[in-house]
Amino acid sequence: MNLLQIKQTVRALAGRSEELAPMLSFFITSAQATLESKFIIPAMEKTSSGTLAANTNVIPVPADYSSLIYLQIVDANNGTPNARMLKKASELELAQWELLKGLSFTWTLSTAVSLGDVIIPTAGTTTYGFKVTTAGTTGATEPTWPTTLGGTVVNGGVTFTAINKYETSFPSRFVRFGSNFVTSETATSAYTYNVRYYAPITALANDTDTNWWSTNKSELLIYGTLLNAIPYVDNPKMNEWMMQYERLMKEFRTALGREKFSGDRQQFSTSQSDIGCNMNVYR
Repeated sequence: MNLLQIKQTVRALAGRSEELAPMLSFFITSAQATLESKFIIPAMEKTSSGTLAANTNVIPVPADYSSLIYLQIVDANNGTPNARMLKKASELELAQWELLKGLSFTWTLSTAVSLGDVIIPTAGTTTYGFKVTTAGTTGATEPTWPTTLGGTVVNGGVTFTAINKYETSFPSRFVRFGSNFVTSETATSAYTYNVRYYAPITALANDTDTNWWSTNKSELLIYGTLLNAIPYVDNPKMNEWMMQYERLMKEFRTALGREKFSGDRQQFSTSQSDIGCNMNVYR
């Protein structure tokens, strides 16, 4: 069904076509938004691809982004593509990465360091930064750095402890920061990124428009619209509309429970009632 056909059906069922006409498009859009707050469906999956340039660690969040399925980085520079799904990290970890990259300094001989300073080796491992856990003056030669997280080494009068993974090549983790995803490591060469995410389905705007809901679940859209219109109509069949809507929702939930698609298993709200308009999707 297109938008005009849905409007006509709602008017016929409500029996108040004149009063409802000015607000029908709004009610239909609201009904769709309610459905998308209850269910995540395959039609909502999208992919955004681009290039993470060398010496950068920022990937833009798609404009229609709703929630993430996965973030992937692909390195095609070594002959064979090397793909990695980035793991989600915390903003605290982002702050730690920035500390290591922006506020730390490299090891130098015979230098006084303070408790809590972070040192980056000039030789050996580049996997970790090293926090000063006993203050003092560094030795005359650079130590052999530990290769495990939490490992310690004494250098001159200083004890260093390995902290916070510090890779300088292929990104492994990310955080959402404003309108960007920020990776834990700055790219050393150009990488392709793929953001697989959920986005709202384009709402119906013109009378000839169709979308996934109007084509596949027009009854749900119609009865959802009628429920939105209840405050503006006085129809003896209002209870029947509610029952029909709940029946259709249960059938849809059962059908989606059998489906699997890329990303996470289909999720839906667990509210006792399907009529409420502000439902959460749990992932």
